[in-house]
Amino acid sequence: MRIFVVKSEKNMAGLRTSLARGDAAKSAVKAAEARLRAANPHVDFDRLKPGDVLVVPEAAGFTSARATSFTGTLLESSVEQARAGLQQLKRRVGAGEQAADRRREAIVRSLKSKAVKLAADRDEPFRKDVERLREAVSQDEKDAAARQRSLREVFDQVEADLADLRQRFA
Repeated sequence: MRIFVVKSEKNMAGLRTSLARGDAAKSAVKAAEARLRAANPHVDFDRLKPGDVLVVPEAAGFTSARATSFTGTLLESSVEQARAGLQQLKRRVGAGEQAADRRREAIVRSLKSKAVKLAADRDEPFRKDVERLREAVSQDEKDAAARQRSLREVFDQVEADLADLRQRFA
């Protein structure tokens, strides 16, 4: 199923010029016109206006060159919306990871401060807590790097799937 947006065509004769195949038999064109009328009962084919949208059924008498694929148009819109959503998700995830990086950096700076070092030198349980915290921060950094790699792979796969979908229905 395809759509056609009326430009300068005023009536069925004008549409015939735009939509009919040049090599089609008159009977095929007449049959195609009948299918066009049936697919667009809301349209007055004697008084077309620029911007009117017509559903163009598949018919031997019509060329598809001037009509737009409805599936293609809908799919293209959906793919673009999915891409926009994916980009927004990437930005949000990136912002969250950057915030987590800043928090880890602040913790590391605090753990390296003179006050923490002095307290750790004087208090064995505190020193062990500081060491466990350093290990946790280090593990969190490794986990964040793994999450980022996984997310990049997922985002790349979604982009590839969207491109594949677009190509299948183009």
